[in-house]
Amino acid sequence: MNLSIYLGIDEKYEYYIFSKNYRFRTTFKAPNVSDVKVQESKNSRYFYPDLVIICNADDLKSRDFIEHPTVIIEILSPSTEKYDRGDKFKYYRQIPSLQEYVLVDSTSISVEIYQRGEGKIWHYSAYTEGESIILSSIEFTSTVKVLYEGVNFETDTVEQQ
Repeated sequence: MNLSIYLGIDEKYEYYIFSKNYRFRTTFKAPNVSDVKVQESKNSRYFYPDLVIICNADDLKSRDFIEHPTVIIEILSPSTEKYDRGDKFKYYRQIPSLQEYVLVDSTSISVEIYQRGEGKIWHYSAYTEGESIILSSIEFTSTVKVLYEGVNFETDTVEQQ
């Protein structure tokens, strides 16, 4: 399976949630860090997700935006959580290629996944420390604990290695 991963993350602790996951890095190669735009449909609104995974080679040709994301991951912060769960997801759901929408909490160990079902159905699952997540569209499995290694919530900083 050919995958490309794009990060649009600005805050250091958010990047570490993903970059420190060895299995994640080896599965997807080194991330491309940039302000990547996802467009819901031609001539429509676009968004800047925190992380995008694509499987469609056509998206590699465009320098402007991604039209065919397979997985979108948003890091929830107190200032973005309502928007990421509400309006942003409302538009993301309209993207036919999107199979999984992942919300990662930045204030506690919590990962939520919406997976596309039949028609307009989206299946919701919530995970915490000690559980494993599966992103079936890209054949990725990891424990929640591994995704948060090095994150210290008491001081809102990332432990340096």
